[in-house]
Amino acid sequence: MTQVIFNMYLLCIILSLLCDKCHNSKSLISQEKLLKVLKTIFKKVRTERVLKLYNTLILPTFLYGSENWTLTASQRRRIEAVEMELLRPLAGYTLYDHKTSNSICKELRITSILDKIDEYRKKRLLHIQRMAQT
Repeated sequence: MTQVIFNMYLLCIILSLLCDKCHNSKSLISQEKLLKVLKTIFKKVRTERVLKLYNTLILPTFLYGSENWTLTASQRRRIEAVEMELLRPLAGYTLYDHKTSNSICKELRITSILDKIDEYRKKRLLHIQRMAQT
């Protein structure tokens, strides 16, 4: 029970830091706080548990309504960069290890966020096409 409370507490911290506005003047400070919190999570909690937390709580929260988003190339790059900032320490690498995003995702057995957004869009398009036929 205490582990569940600890996980929920960490999730609340992460989500509150992630929900800060990007254009806020404090965004650099909140990013630093987020990275510190994530480093402590990765040190204290097993990798499988962090991946479960990532897949069940963080991804669905982030991807809510993503099938309707219009993403520019710069926004796609920023999303991929943030995702790798979260996943690289989990895999045990630093930025200077020069590991590609695909190799880290394969090692952790995770589908990238951008691939999931594209998948959601395809599902939505197929749903709309089926609706038009009936």
